[in-house]
Amino acid sequence: MKKRDLLSLYLSVAILFAINPLSAQDSQLIVRLKSSATLADFSKQFSTVFRFEKTLVASLQVHLFEALQAKTQDTTLLNTLKRSKLVEEAFWNEPLEQRFTTPDDQQYDEQWALEKIGMPRVWDITTGGTTANGDKIVVAILDSGFGITHPDIAPNLWRNPREIPGNGIDDDGNGYIDDLVGWNFANNSSNFVPDSHGLPVAGIVGSVGNNRIGVSGINWQVQMMLLQYRDVADIFEAYNYVTTMRKNTTKPRGQKELS
Repeated sequence: MKKRDLLSLYLSVAILFAINPLSAQDSQLIVRLKSSATLADFSKQFSTVFRFEKTLVASLQVHLFEALQAKTQDTTLLNTLKRSKLVEEAFWNEPLEQRFTTPDDQQYDEQWALEKIGMPRVWDITTGGTTANGDKIVVAILDSGFGITHPDIAPNLWRNPREIPGNGIDDDGNGYIDDLVGWNFANNSSNFVPDSHGLPVAGIVGSVGNNRIGVSGINWQVQMMLLQYRDVADIFEAYNYVTTMRKNTTKPRGQKELS
């Protein structure tokens, strides 16, 4: 996938999760530098205007900056940034909120769509979990929170094969400590906060089926990688995490990525 296409994917997902423009997170901006520019070049030119916070996606030159002594959503400041010869794209780091509409039908909570979409016929052939080549299927789920101890969810959580749980060490060297089932980018930890939206989404994707408890997911044996977010910057980091882990799991420890 081309870098421009990958950036477009990040932005599309960010827009999908946002409902209305809200104030930026503490006057933070997400900036993508041009391929010919460096972080040092940017810092030299804008050192009195922006403070570097962290790199979101190194391969795309996407970074997070704090606007110093600037009002949130300052269009003049943003336009100045966009006109810079060093900058490919820039926008405010927006907080996110769920967008959904709950119908008021009396029996809405009792309506199930699995029969209507023909899942019983599909399950007669496969219940998910592996590809035709026998490779395990991992689905990355980006949402606002998860309950990872739920008995219908816990058995189908992805497990980082190179991370030793609870030892306080970044065993696989990916920059995240004890990221056993994914990462909470909202509070920068491996601990997830339960949420009324993320748990149902995970249940639809991969709740254990045919186990006499709870509900049945579309995939009964799929592995779910959990990624919790708070704002647009978190989405960038989450997608970077997914692509990094995808590369890491296709190569033996200590070797370069397999082609």
